[in-house]
Amino acid sequence: MNLFRIPEPYYNNNIKIAEHFNLSEFTCPCCGRVMLDKRILDYLIEVRQRFGAPVIVTSGYRCELHNLHIGGREDSKHLVGQAVDITKRLTDDLKKFREAVIQTSWKYPIEVVYETDHYHIEVQDENP
Repeated sequence: MNLFRIPEPYYNNNIKIAEHFNLSEFTCPCCGRVMLDKRILDYLIEVRQRFGAPVIVTSGYRCELHNLHIGGREDSKHLVGQAVDITKRLTDDLKKFREAVIQTSWKYPIEVVYETDHYHIEVQDENP
């Protein structure tokens, strides 16, 4: 299946939403839409501060088509802007990154899952 990709000028979300993050980092790559739970952004801001180096968002919001195309779960929190996948630059310290990701998660209703080459971060319901 080929995924239709809208040219970036039609959805330029290059809007600074925090000192080290732009809205475009969380945008669906096929449709240009974006949703972002503020708790995710607050968490990432703190991880970035603890880590002291860039936090790279590899996947933010996903529309249903994009989620289907990449094999995402039907109930993925990426579909509602409550999940992101993050990594670091290859040259940055893995141990320090891991510590920043895990230690920061204790302060937020966040679940952290390490997957092969990135961390999956998602908001957890505070009242299950």
